[in-house]
Amino acid sequence: MNPTNPDLTALLKQISDNIVELEHILQQFESNFFEKNALFQSRIETAWTKLEQHEKEINELRKITQEISHSVTKIESFGRIQLWVGTILGGTVIVWILSQFLHLLE
Repeated sequence: MNPTNPDLTALLKQISDNIVELEHILQQFESNFFEKNALFQSRIETAWTKLEQHEKEINELRKITQEISHSVTKIESFGRIQLWVGTILGGTVIVWILSQFLHLLE
């Protein structure tokens, strides 16, 4: 290498400048990447928090729905019992009324 060669010196200077420029571009890229990565991490954390809250709410609603279903089943059973009792009592009253009417006819 001959340091007096102007073409070689200019070429080495250009390569050195390109390396400095590439280092600067790389630093900017890393800085932008870490800033955006922190922003994405924050958004992901927020999304996970909301997802966990929604999951808890869904589980609570599922429990409430099961309790309501159980209550409706009890009410339906009670309704059937009332129907049976009403039918038996109604039949008894009708029989009693008929027997009273027949006694009056005698």
